[in-house]
Amino acid sequence: MGTALRHAAFRRFFVATLITQSGNQLQRVALMVMVYQLSGSNATVALVLSAQLVVSAVVAPLLATWAETQERTRLLILAQLVPGVLVLFIPWLGVKHLPLLWLIVFAMHIFQRLEYPVIAAATPELVPEEDLDAANGLVAFANRFAEVAVVGLSGVLVAAVGPAPAFYLDAISYFVAGALLFGLPRIPGTPAEPGKGYWSRVLEGFQHIARTPLLRRSIGALVTAALLGSVEIVLGVALAIGVMQVGSSGYGAMEMSLAAGAVLGAVTVAYWTRRLGRGTVFSLAFIFFGLVLFAVGLYPVFFWVLPAYFLTGYFNQGFLVPLRSLLQTATPKNLLTRVFGAVGAASQTAVLVGVVGGGAVADWIGVAHTYILGGLGVVLVGLYLVVTGGLRVDGDPASRR
Repeated sequence: MGTALRHAAFRRFFVATLITQSGNQLQRVALMVMVYQLSGSNATVALVLSAQLVVSAVVAPLLATWAETQERTRLLILAQLVPGVLVLFIPWLGVKHLPLLWLIVFAMHIFQRLEYPVIAAATPELVPEEDLDAANGLVAFANRFAEVAVVGLSGVLVAAVGPAPAFYLDAISYFVAGALLFGLPRIPGTPAEPGKGYWSRVLEGFQHIARTPLLRRSIGALVTAALLGSVEIVLGVALAIGVMQVGSSGYGAMEMSLAAGAVLGAVTVAYWTRRLGRGTVFSLAFIFFGLVLFAVGLYPVFFWVLPAYFLTGYFNQGFLVPLRSLLQTATPKNLLTRVFGAVGAASQTAVLVGVVGGGAVADWIGVAHTYILGGLGVVLVGLYLVVTGGLRVDGDPASRR
């Protein structure tokens, strides 16, 4: 993991990402609390969250196509400075008009989702290929560490002084991260091919995945995990409060355990990929992720579920980080941003369907049985992947045997 930090440009980039993600966690908690206090409605909270889902599933691939032609360092800075200004309007204007708040959140998330494919495309430019897994693990670590270290503090801060200071601190985090990114080298974009229309270029990201067996199989598995594995997103609170009867504090402990497992997974996955190869680590982590979900439903007891959630976080990073590297190394540079935009849209759509469907299925067959069904589905897809040849990656230890 530390090998990636030897590179000064990536080190600066990583620190900026860690600062931004920490600020985002402050803002996320404060936003949900503020909206609920203003409206007293769970439906209104869901409506505000829908702004993020709409951007992720629909707008992201369109943005990625435009972003691919732009200088990437400038885009990364833009993705800090504009949300840093927008978040200041939440305590000033958003508290007075919920429709305006929705528009502010929508605009902020446009820049946040723009950042995702640009980061993915920029990372291979900041580290050599042999350090790519370590670098991707650190990017994942920044996201998850912020959840572990900041979410609890966010709740304390909001409870003590109200939501407004959290938005101001988030703005500061954006501006500090933007200042750090000014020190990155220039990373040029890829000019659009002459004669190709914008919509055909949008579709090329999806078409590249469909035409590349390695990507088609791995992204197909990812969408399955997002669809079936998302039961823990929607049903975790029902499992804690309704089934295990450990209350909201128990649910909070489960979420913290999951995030802690993801942090450990992010910092150790490069060790395993160097020894076993990206394809093998992806397949094994995918199957174990499903097995743990299955076991949670089979034995829904808090003292088992708590470490089980830790394991789901660990194995989740075990297939997400290698997948990121697989996408980066199996995709031409002129398609990287569009491919990651397509992957983000597909996975977020699958999560949305899984969240809605998981809730409906749980009302029908019960929470524990839904965990069993979701985990079993993930395991079966993982086993199918293995028995049909796995993910053969050139240069992996398994491919040389």
